Amino acid sequence: MNKLGVSLPWDYLSDSCISKEAVEIKKSFGSSRDFLTLLKTEGVSSIELRHRKKDLSPEEIHKAVETVINAGFSITLHGDALPLPESFEYNSLFPWDNILRKLCRGYKDLITVTFHPIIAENNKILSAKLTTETLWILSQYRDDSIYNFVLENQRSKGYIDPGITFTGVVNMVKKIPGKKIGICWDMGHSYSNTVNYNHPPFPPKEFLERVTHTHIHDLGPTGRTHWPFKENNVPLKENIELLKSFGYKGVDNLELSFDRFSEEPDIKGMVMSSIRALRSLVNIY
Repeated sequence: MNKLGVSLPWDYLSDSCISKEAVEIKKSFGSSRDFLTLLKTEGVSSIELRHRKKDLSPEEIHKAVETVINAGFSITLHGDALPLPESFEYNSLFPWDNILRKLCRGYKDLITVTFHPIIAENNKILSAKLTTETLWILSQYRDDSIYNFVLENQRSKGYIDPGITFTGVVNMVKKIPGKKIGICWDMGHSYSNTVNYNHPPFPPKEFLERVTHTHIHDLGPTGRTHWPFKENNVPLKENIELLKSFGYKGVDNLELSFDRFSEEPDIKGMVMSSIRALRSLVNIY
């Protein structure tokens, strides 16, 4: 059975509200507890914690995780940028590890952690090589870990990135034996590349069979990503049906950047209608 998820920033969930995004969410939805209560009534059962500020204290990390757990949600995480293989340090990459292990004790499912590829010296071959090497190090922790590690496809931003194509992502993760690294299909990123660079609109089989997480969002009027489904540019129904055909059983996760549409007249309505549109397409019951 799939879960319906929503991404929220760490500082909003810890009630510190440092970022502009957290401030905007609080304006429209109130406290984190208020918003989580509302999300629960809409069938959301998973929260992805994202945009962790480097100066977020251990106490704030603990509060954010505890808030989500106490509200009855499962957790996924948007990790920080992958480090270079020679700089890999587990505790630096997972500063929330001890807190999660304590608060999530008894979890039956692995906690999905999403990473972006390494960008090195504007060199695609080197970037892919370094990303694969760091993913291999991560995979060594997989058997004894509470985590499911996934690599996300990227939106093209005009510089060399080994993860902007479906094939590029597959080529990196398939070098890790035993499918220990999955794929996060970011539907807004891939469709942005379709619109702007004529990339294929849908992933190939070898990509889809490795998808274990999703980031779902639309494109705004100017093509900006991480928008609610108001414009309905991204082919959401077709994407969800495609995932179903490959037996996808992960989280259908709505990943919005609330500060990007803060000037819109009905932020709350846009967000809630997006959740309902996604809920209508996925099998969460």
